[in-house]
Amino acid sequence: FKALKKGLLSKPEVFNKLKFYFIGTSYAPSGTGTTTILPLAIQYGVNDNVIEITDRISYYHTILTLQQADALFIPGSEDPKYTASKIYPYMQIHKPLLAIFNKNSSAVATLNECTDNAIVLTFNENATYLADTLYQVLLDWGNNVYKFATLTTKFENYSAKTLTGKQTELFIEAINHFETKNTNA
Repeated sequence: FKALKKGLLSKPEVFNKLKFYFIGTSYAPSGTGTTTILPLAIQYGVNDNVIEITDRISYYHTILTLQQADALFIPGSEDPKYTASKIYPYMQIHKPLLAIFNKNSSAVATLNECTDNAIVLTFNENATYLADTLYQVLLDWGNNVYKFATLTTKFENYSAKTLTGKQTELFIEAINHFETKNTNA
């Protein structure tokens, strides 16, 4: 939001084109979620460019929403164990992709390994030094200058086909184990 604020002050004709949608930001029952992003947007004075919808949406609604976006943003967490639940669909949509994660999040390695042209920024305890880089990314996006994220061949390691195959192998191994032990379990 610091980068967005800087842009709104220095190049409002470009940065006012940007709208950020944060959808599904609460785990509360539908209609009862408390906004967490919008108060920060208000604090930085960028709330006209930020829309927060706390209600969760279905998987297929998520896919449709990602497809309709001009660019995708995956905000991470200070928690190094956090990984975005829908990171793989984000990568598969082939849109400009910006992700910001704790440097120790497994999402960083996955994004770097499985995509080309995704912008993956990392931080330790504090992300304030990212404002200049984010400003440039947002300036490009406001000027319709995009680099579309594409999948690398490494993505196949995480595909439904590969992971289902691994599950099947595990089940076959378990069945073989019990058959050789001659048990009824």
